[in-house]
Amino acid sequence: QNLGMASFLDIAAAADFYDAAMGLWMESRDRLALNVHEVAFEDLVAEPEAVLRRLLHFLALAWDPAVLDHRASAEARGT
Repeated sequence: QNLGMASFLDIAAAADFYDAAMGLWMESRDRLALNVHEVAFEDLVAEPEAVLRRLLHFLALAWDPAVLDHRASAEARGT
């Protein structure tokens, strides 16, 4: 373990950290008029191609079917 992960040593601390981080994000998004594209994890799991196509479009990147194979990407990255 390390200090960077100290907030995740128990579920209550992790929930508090998540609440603080999401609160900061939502406040920043609302006040700063940021150009962002939000992705809900549940949507990514349910419809990966549709979600990733919208994300790549937002990023002005060409569609590449390789983005659907996250396992190959992780394996290529190594440890």
